[in-house]
Amino acid sequence: MTGVVAEILTVEEAARLLRLSPYTVRKLARQGRLPGRKVGRGWRFRKDLLLAWLEGRWEGADSAWLEAVLAGLTDRLEALAEPEAWLEAMARAARPARYLPGEGLIVEG
Repeated sequence: MTGVVAEILTVEEAARLLRLSPYTVRKLARQGRLPGRKVGRGWRFRKDLLLAWLEGRWEGADSAWLEAVLAGLTDRLEALAEPEAWLEAMARAARPARYLPGEGLIVEG
């Protein structure tokens, strides 16, 4: 890249761009499946390479996008599998709801 400065993103900025959690972005970068570089204690990402990764033009892109989305969903589902996390998520819901074993989720209102 002669004469052009690439936009450099932090983990949080890369996560927003890719619509993934920062945890998933770090995990993919550690595994070498997402183009990034460890700088000190943090990660840095070139925006142009992340966009190429999204389009499947980066060498390590094979099925990493789908795997990343599935990993993010799995993390969220695992968190909801814990009763306390499930109750907290329902408490934050726009409409009151409760879970009755054997009956399922009851949304009030």
